[in-house]
Amino acid sequence: MRSGWSEESSKKVVAKLEDPLFLAKAMVELTAQVGGGKPFVLATYNLELSGFGVVIAYDQIAKLEAAVNEGIPLPGLGVAAARAAAIVKPLKDAKDADVATHEAVHATAVAALAALHSAEVPAASVAPADMSAEARGGGSGRRVAPRQNYAAMAGVGGALRTAEEAAAKAKKAAAAAAVTVARLAVEKAKADRDEFIAKAGPLTAEQFEAYGRAAVLPGFEYFAKLFVAADGEMWGLKMAYYAATVFDALKLRDMTAASAIMRIDHLVHFNFPEFTPAFLTGLKTELPQVLAHAQKPFDWTGVPGGAEYDAALSRKIKLKQAKTAAAAAAAAAASSSSVVAAPVIPGVSERTEEEFFDWKQDPVERARRLWEWWMPRVGEFRFWTKALRLVALVQPSSAEVERLFSQLKLIVEQIGVRGLEEGYEARTMTRVNHF
Repeated sequence: MRSGWSEESSKKVVAKLEDPLFLAKAMVELTAQVGGGKPFVLATYNLELSGFGVVIAYDQIAKLEAAVNEGIPLPGLGVAAARAAAIVKPLKDAKDADVATHEAVHATAVAALAALHSAEVPAASVAPADMSAEARGGGSGRRVAPRQNYAAMAGVGGALRTAEEAAAKAKKAAAAAAVTVARLAVEKAKADRDEFIAKAGPLTAEQFEAYGRAAVLPGFEYFAKLFVAADGEMWGLKMAYYAATVFDALKLRDMTAASAIMRIDHLVHFNFPEFTPAFLTGLKTELPQVLAHAQKPFDWTGVPGGAEYDAALSRKIKLKQAKTAAAAAAAAAASSSSVVAAPVIPGVSERTEEEFFDWKQDPVERARRLWEWWMPRVGEFRFWTKALRLVALVQPSSAEVERLFSQLKLIVEQIGVRGLEEGYEARTMTRVNHF
């Protein structure tokens, strides 16, 4: 198979997708996971940086926490839910029609049986031969000779009534049996429908939308359990990242001394043995001078690579605007034509990429320029310089280590596996320590 799957696996996937119930659920689940997972993908993507990434890590986690608390929007879920409901509707309608058909048959059978019962006339009683004349209607006192029922004596009338009664009884029995069969058919049709509903799960658009939200809820709850709860496994790491924001010169410019001291106290979450109470006191002592430096004007564009980044970002924004205008014009032209465009799920971008309109919004460039801001000042502060160097060692992701392994792999491919350990180390350090 060109996809790399085996033929058997491909057939299983095709069989799954040909099941309308599976297809409807899968479409809603995927739409919800794409929408709900996008903020997490963006956050982890923004944290895939080397260097001074620790200073912007808390902002990424804070965005996720705010999104989870406010409710992460799930763009396109409503459209997917409506399409899923349209897929399963014919199946549910068929079950309802089956029940209605059997109920109509049952109603007809019940009506037929009722008609037989209503048409039944009680047989006329025959006066016995020894009945008195007065009882037979002769009230004059005259002696009347008893009448003889010759037909009854011959057995002709009784046999006729017996045959008619037997036929009527058999007809009623057949009608009652038809009612029973129809009732059992109704019960079976309803049971089949109930089994279908239980297996299908969501059927309406509202139910499918709730199903989609429920599909991503465990992920949100897991994040809250790790990072938001005070006893969460990652809560201490989040607070360490929060403390690292004290090294953000842009925030320091508007930060009060009390807010900065709060962040300094949380530096203990880095678990560096150097961060003793005396060391933290030293940081607080130097804090007024640091805040004064943050208030001074600084040419952020003048840092190495700053002007080049700003020019590239400006070109990217203009290109994006041109593409947007072209897409709008194409959409307007399509709406005026007779060609019906294929339905699309709105609100889902083609790429999982966050748009920035300023370098301060770009976590990677922001972290880089913040590090450049500190470079000429590291010799002016005793405690802040040491704290800065320790905190900068903490990498929010494994990206830097993975890059190191890639560099080492290239070295091994060039010189082979028989080199000295010192040689590998020297070559690796030369390649990665480029600043």
